[in-house]
Amino acid sequence: MSSIYVTEPTTSGKVVVHTSLGDIDIELWAKETPKACRNFLQLCLEGYFNGNIFHRVIKGFIAQTGDPTGVGDGGESIYGVPFSDEYHQRIRFSHRGLIAMASSSPNENNSQWFITLDKTPELQNKHTIFGKVTGSTIFNALKFNNIETDSEDRPLYPPTVDSIEVLLNPFDDIVPRDRTKKKEGAVVEQPKQKMKKNKNLLSFADEEEEESEEPVKTKMKSQHHYSQNELERKSAEEAERMKEKQSKSNSNSNESEENESALSRTREMLNRKKRKTESLSREEVNQINEEIEAEDKAKEKEEKMRQIKEEQKRLKQEIASIKNNNKGDEEKKIKTMSLLEEQRAKYMKNKRKKGEKPDENLILNQLNSFKKSLSKSGSADKDEEDDNSWKTHSLKFAKNDSKRGDMDKKDEQYTVFDPLKHKDVIPLSHHQRKIQ
Repeated sequence: MSSIYVTEPTTSGKVVVHTSLGDIDIELWAKETPKACRNFLQLCLEGYFNGNIFHRVIKGFIAQTGDPTGVGDGGESIYGVPFSDEYHQRIRFSHRGLIAMASSSPNENNSQWFITLDKTPELQNKHTIFGKVTGSTIFNALKFNNIETDSEDRPLYPPTVDSIEVLLNPFDDIVPRDRTKKKEGAVVEQPKQKMKKNKNLLSFADEEEEESEEPVKTKMKSQHHYSQNELERKSAEEAERMKEKQSKSNSNSNESEENESALSRTREMLNRKKRKTESLSREEVNQINEEIEAEDKAKEKEEKMRQIKEEQKRLKQEIASIKNNNKGDEEKKIKTMSLLEEQRAKYMKNKRKKGEKPDENLILNQLNSFKKSLSKSGSADKDEEDDNSWKTHSLKFAKNDSKRGDMDKKDEQYTVFDPLKHKDVIPLSHHQRKIQ
């Protein structure tokens, strides 16, 4: 078992999961699986898993959690969309206590994760492993094997995740989102939408704002403070203001009608797209994605074929130009052929082919011409030296000198003495006696 752990890479993150069954220490492979670890750590810091139940437990296999609804179909990632799988050749489902992402299909990871309760090689390259249980807390994780479940692997009394404490965070740029503010903002915005008045589908928001602002600007005074002229002047000013308001309201109403019509169109388009995507099943979506990938591959193949054809044309042109240059070079070589090459060409021309019978008449003629040349060279003067002087040469041996003859006689006088034949004359050594 120790040899299996040695092959795994070192971890770079750590959390403590406080559950109803006890604490579970988890170390994370943040370098090998950055997407999964970043998603898990940010959700832990946001308190997303607090109160979640282990909605699926299979004895000797896995214990699954991470769905805030507790059904098994919910949960979302920090990226807003499902993220892709991450595999590593040194991280395998070879022992218990591994932490991996739960997904119904490849590259569909959100927030659900599970703990392995035994080695599960059948899950290899199907789910992303991003952590492992360490220390003696593995025994708290093995308590899931003692939980009673129904026919659908749902615990009768499901354990819960109380909280998750992050001890070592390798990602310094993680900023937890404040989910409570978003929820409060959504609750406050709803009554504002309900308080709007329905005025024949026309927008009078600008007029309502102006009417609400007017009492704040001016204070009401009693009429006996003003003279008759001042009252007339005030009434004229108010009439002008009312006219301006009406003109503004008409222009604003026209603009608001146009904006509302554009908004309604865009909303209808978005709703249609949402209905289409919701009506499509995952298999159909995968088929559409496969068709798009096939089209992209076909375009890439066409582009490659076009490039190959262009390269072939270019190569053909280069080969043709090289051939033309070679022809010119051959012609130049033929013109400037040396004497040796001419002689070699004549030899190759007159060379007899393999298996061809020799011409007897030609050979006899060549022999007769050679004899005639010998006879001519014999009659020529010896002093004259030319190319054919070798034909007149003959072998000559030097006579024996008198001194050399005396030496030969002296050499014949030497005799060979064999001590084995003359045993009585020379005594044998001890070693020679043993040999005999």
